[in-house]
Amino acid sequence: SRNTYEEDIKKYDAEFTQKPDTAYTFVFSDINNLKSINGLYGHSAGDECISYVAVAMLNGMRNAEKVYRMGGDEFLAIYRKVNEKTIQKDLQRVRQTCEEQSGDLPCKPVIAIGYAISSPEYKSLRDVLRIADYMMYRNKTEIKRDQAYSHISTGTKLNLTGLTDRIFDAMCASS
Repeated sequence: SRNTYEEDIKKYDAEFTQKPDTAYTFVFSDINNLKSINGLYGHSAGDECISYVAVAMLNGMRNAEKVYRMGGDEFLAIYRKVNEKTIQKDLQRVRQTCEEQSGDLPCKPVIAIGYAISSPEYKSLRDVLRIADYMMYRNKTEIKRDQAYSHISTGTKLNLTGLTDRIFDAMCASS
């Protein structure tokens, strides 16, 4: 839960302050279009989707030290001293599970994922978390853009490539 995360991040941050060369990777993820799932199929279907994704993450992120449900449909995994290639394999496993084996769910859950890896340049692990969160929202924007393009079958196409990224970057840069 988020409360457990808040307790754990204090310990991790203290360790990171002592040994900033220790690689911590934060993986932030979010279920796309959960509101639509709730609206189309009901909140029980949305709850099933959240549970399904939680199990997919726990099973798929085998090398994560911790996996938290941060609230709603957002999850966070923390890796310590795990190389990026291994983390990417874990993430691919989660995505494949959601794509191929969504069981009795009325639709396949699509997950936006972003991650960031610590380095001595970061002042705290919360800064790494903010970058992971930012990267997740960029991935969410890319997925939505790709879905919008795939739904256009005829007529004039409006090229928005890069526009949503620039808008999102500007929003993230301002407080």
